[in-house]
Amino acid sequence: MPSIALAQTNLPAEQSIKTVPFSPIPKATPSWQLSFRPKERQGIRLGKYFFMSIPEIGVGLKYEFQDETRSNNDVETSELYHRFAEKIGFRADGWWYHPAFFTFSATLEPELSQVYEEDSVGNTARSNLFTPDYLLSATFLDSKPYTLNLHANRREMPSWAAYKGGFETRIHDFGGDIDLDIQKLLKTSGLYSANLGYSHTDSATKGFYIHEEISDNFSLNLKQQGNKLKTELESFFTDRERTTEDIKSRTKTFDTKLFNNYQIRQNNPIRLGGVWSYRYQELDTLDLETFRLNENLNWRHRRNLTSFYQFNYDYHETNGSDESNIVSLEGRVQHLLFENLTTTAGTQTYYGAYSNGQEAAVDPYLHLLYSRPTPIGSLSLGSRWNYLLTTRDYDNSQSFVSVQNEPHILSFSQDSFLKNYNVAIGSIIVTNTAGTIQYIEGIDYQVELIANYVSIRSLSLGDINNGQAVLVHYLYQQDSEYDDSIFSQHYTFAFTFFRNTTLQLSHSRAKQYIISGTPPNVRRDDNISKASIQHRMSWSDTRFEVATFDRASAGEYQTWQFTQRFDIHPLRRLNLSLAGYYGETHYNDQPIGDTPWVDSESYGGALTANWRLTRRLALSMEGFTNIQESEIEKTKNTGLQAGLSFTYRLWSAKLTYQLSDQSTQNDTNDSSRLRNFIRFDIVRLYW
Repeated sequence: MPSIALAQTNLPAEQSIKTVPFSPIPKATPSWQLSFRPKERQGIRLGKYFFMSIPEIGVGLKYEFQDETRSNNDVETSELYHRFAEKIGFRADGWWYHPAFFTFSATLEPELSQVYEEDSVGNTARSNLFTPDYLLSATFLDSKPYTLNLHANRREMPSWAAYKGGFETRIHDFGGDIDLDIQKLLKTSGLYSANLGYSHTDSATKGFYIHEEISDNFSLNLKQQGNKLKTELESFFTDRERTTEDIKSRTKTFDTKLFNNYQIRQNNPIRLGGVWSYRYQELDTLDLETFRLNENLNWRHRRNLTSFYQFNYDYHETNGSDESNIVSLEGRVQHLLFENLTTTAGTQTYYGAYSNGQEAAVDPYLHLLYSRPTPIGSLSLGSRWNYLLTTRDYDNSQSFVSVQNEPHILSFSQDSFLKNYNVAIGSIIVTNTAGTIQYIEGIDYQVELIANYVSIRSLSLGDINNGQAVLVHYLYQQDSEYDDSIFSQHYTFAFTFFRNTTLQLSHSRAKQYIISGTPPNVRRDDNISKASIQHRMSWSDTRFEVATFDRASAGEYQTWQFTQRFDIHPLRRLNLSLAGYYGETHYNDQPIGDTPWVDSESYGGALTANWRLTRRLALSMEGFTNIQESEIEKTKNTGLQAGLSFTYRLWSAKLTYQLSDQSTQNDTNDSSRLRNFIRFDIVRLYW
């Protein structure tokens, strides 16, 4: 046990030694020991091998009121509760044995609640609840080249998010990771590092839909960086089980990527890069296996002349039987003339071997891009020409082809079409880009058959955000064998006025010509025109965009969208942010005798305001609305949150109100949710 005098001083240990004249000079403490010695501070000590800071303590009182009414196909239920809660928190950090060996940080926030509940038929109940919230973290051997980090967390709390409204969440997760500094461990000259991690998550969310999720995640990351060669390996395995409105889905994903970048020459840059990736997925109805190899060479011959070469190999397997092997090569040359005219010429070829046949194609192209400044802004002109020649040889006895990992960006107001026609609707599976989350049709997204093609859009009450990238897997029926050519043209025009306003125009044309064989059921003859104008200022951003699609397979349709955003400060302590949009998709041509193609519209906006009334008093507000309407489904999602907070030294008080008004209607379901939530907190901050 250290002496009292030494424990109360802040001087290093060697300065506290009292020497006698003419006594031997004390042995100096090595500098490496001084760098690891802990600073003396107030706390709890148990001998020489344990220290914990004096715990910081916080207390809080809380009152919550919630009144929620739900309806499902004319069956209405309601829940009402009052909740009083007392919370006490402890927060401390410290070390064991030695601060270089083990350090920890702990926050404990146990809460005791008294709840009064009442349902729609008049039943009442009183109960006491105990919630042991905590946040724990620990680090072993922080100063060594091998470091272990551990964490555990548990939280139950009401939450709020724009375009989601108010909801209740419960999350419990724990895990850890090991950091290895291989450079220090092996004393090598290059930079080498590794990280191995694991986490387990058990969460539940109660909003318009009730989600429960259990997942286990393993990850591995290896990095190497030398003077010329950089290599990185990323690998993870996720086993995730999700339950949404009693619909269960389980997804297992193993994904590995190897990145490499090698600079062959320094003075005349020649860079060789590549990505090797492997992914295996077990979805509800599909087992998918994908291997992809990409190698590319970027060669800068002169200041204005570069060339690019690329090799790709893709292997796909579905349910252990349906296989495809695709090999592609690409080479292009790019030249810059007079600093404003860029010319790119190249050719791409590929060969695909499938379970039911094979394809081979060659695609030469030419791309021109011209740009120059003008007295009032800048001008940009572009053009691209492609001539795709394809030969096919298929066995008609196997009519369906599997498509994996087709990328799409889903929107509330604009449809995204799958690339192939004659799609089996029941085979469509949508996941996030990592392949770890499987979304649910009718809750997260909506599909519609437009002639021979399938359109897909996200729903605002689901888990797919507006503008989110997703991957789509599906089966489609292949046509008979034939040879064809497709000539594509693409033209762009852009002009920027005074750096604030940009006008963009584009037109694309693709025409298919059958060379030999049996013509397909759907011929490609597409014309797409787009226009947009955007005006940007420091406090405002306005954009209008419109597009017209004239496709032989899906008729003619238009989409347009207007968006506006304001960020203003009318008062010194008042900040306002207002954003809104309106968009429509309209189909001109309608089938005869079949179900009409459905027009859709979506509009909404969000308002955020923060006003500091005085030094201690602040007002905040956030509201949003989003409406989607079509003959298939109508969705309304509106929410408001307002808060008034007051602080005085270590004390704070906050009054919060939340309103969520959400509903969805389709042929089989008519559901709505109206939630009013009030919360009042008085908190004594940690001291």
